[in-house]
Amino acid sequence: MRVVCMIENEDYWNLDSIIGSGKTVESYGYRFVAEDPSGSTPPSTIVVFEFANATFSTGLIVSDKFKEAEVILGFICQQVPDKQIPVKTTISAEVKK
Repeated sequence: MRVVCMIENEDYWNLDSIIGSGKTVESYGYRFVAEDPSGSTPPSTIVVFEFANATFSTGLIVSDKFKEAEVILGFICQQVPDKQIPVKTTISAEVKK
């Protein structure tokens, strides 16, 4: 699966610098289930991606049927909307609540 994410210019250039220097982007993905305390709405599943050495994270609201274990995120920013920085990341089986 491939998803394009628009991020802040500063985060984009930091990510570009990390990849340009030949370093690996340290990433970690997991599922987070947000529940309504009143129980009036069904829980929402968010897949969170943390990029430790790039010092930012992003998330996607997904359906319960989303079972991907690996995702390629293509990052763009307002300054460079036509040049994606692809980052392949895995999603652990961990579910946080």
